[in-house]
Amino acid sequence: METSAKPSSYGVLRPVNAVTALILLLSFAIHCASHRAWADPALEQALASKDPKAAERVLKDADTAEPHLLMQASLGLLESGQDDKAVFWFHAGQLRARYWPKLRGDNAQIITIFQMSIGEQVNARAFRDIPALLRTLEGVVAWDEKTFPKWATAMKLDPAEPELLERRRKALEGIARYKEKLLAEREALEKYARQYKSPAQLDREQRESIKRNYSQNVVEINVAGTRFRVPANYLSPDGSVRNSEQKLTDIGFWIFLPDFGGYTRDNSQQPLRNPNVILVRVQEQRYTRPEVQVEDFLADGGAIKERVGDFEAAVYDSKKTRAPLPVNATSRHHVFKAVKANGGPYYVVCDAQSWATEEHSGCEMFLGDARRKLLVSALFSRRHVGRIAEIEKRLSAMLESWVVN
Repeated sequence: METSAKPSSYGVLRPVNAVTALILLLSFAIHCASHRAWADPALEQALASKDPKAAERVLKDADTAEPHLLMQASLGLLESGQDDKAVFWFHAGQLRARYWPKLRGDNAQIITIFQMSIGEQVNARAFRDIPALLRTLEGVVAWDEKTFPKWATAMKLDPAEPELLERRRKALEGIARYKEKLLAEREALEKYARQYKSPAQLDREQRESIKRNYSQNVVEINVAGTRFRVPANYLSPDGSVRNSEQKLTDIGFWIFLPDFGGYTRDNSQQPLRNPNVILVRVQEQRYTRPEVQVEDFLADGGAIKERVGDFEAAVYDSKKTRAPLPVNATSRHHVFKAVKANGGPYYVVCDAQSWATEEHSGCEMFLGDARRKLLVSALFSRRHVGRIAEIEKRLSAMLESWVVN
């Protein structure tokens, strides 16, 4: 998968690939939802839709605005062609966000997410003229100095509180270091800005590529010594398959419910946001098999059971067992064990911490293929947990039909 150098504010060039970008967008939505306790949800929704009027509403009271709203307002400014204002207010919001106490701990990730989503588009404009950006940053510092006491009071903070002042001092030092990096990396940054393509441009190019190249032709791939003959639209939206002649260590197949089909010309946008997508991963077996880890948990800490729909699930709690799961299980999970349609066990692990919120809950099914020394798993939305028997049966049959004997 291709990567591109992407500068981030107060940082260095970072490679970010397409899947990472999709995950960031999903994280962006989740974090926005989590911090709305102190923001206006309707206003944030309008800002996210790049509404210029929402940006004007925020900027009317910019001196006392919550920092993340200033960063989001820059999207609407970009949309209306006000690039200079967008650059100023994005960096103004970012500076203030770095010393706002509410954006500490887990909420500090919000700054990173905003940098790598909104900041990407803002900096693509700003890096075209590094000297102008340096002057803008000087203006941001001057604005912050002038309005800091008023803003702190509006946020119910003491503008003379030592810890707040120390955090602000470090944030200002960060801008000074960032200015040095801008000068040192000016050539690379200006080249990045010249070559940058906006999300809208990339979306348009992808749609054109799909229209041009979409294919359901069967292609052959070799995954860890097992050869598969797969319709190309299960591998990518435009039917392209990179390195099909090489021996791969892993591959992903995209399956769309309800018919278990592949990509069409109309369903290719943001599959990670589509709750009806199953991502099947086939990997070379190099570590402990997930099925073994789940069985170890069931033997050691799977005594507590809960009824989930028509199924009985073991409850995983990392505080009550030392047995690890083959997922990032720092919260409660439901663990299901069932029998495959053609015999043998399979397992499903689902996030139970946010069980009441289907939108952000996921499940991972472990199908196993010890005979071929492959690890086979499937990621899908928790809303389909009632269909796990159907999912197992259809996926197992589909994968077996693709194997070249």
